Amino acid sequence: MEQDIDYLAQQMMVNYHILPTDFYNSSFSDYIEAQNAQSRDKRPGRVSDFLESL
Repeated sequence: MEQDIDYLAQQMMVNYHILPTDFYNSSFSDYIEAQNAQSRDKRPGRVSDFLESL
């Protein structure tokens, strides 16, 4: 498991230019949440917006 985290830190440094100190000093869940983020047009719409469009 530790090697997986180190590998992820390496990939974040190489691909996203995130310093290792920034990676290790932040919570892992923050990185996962940021990686899973979607643009507004790909997110599910709000029910109220759908009802207004009817």
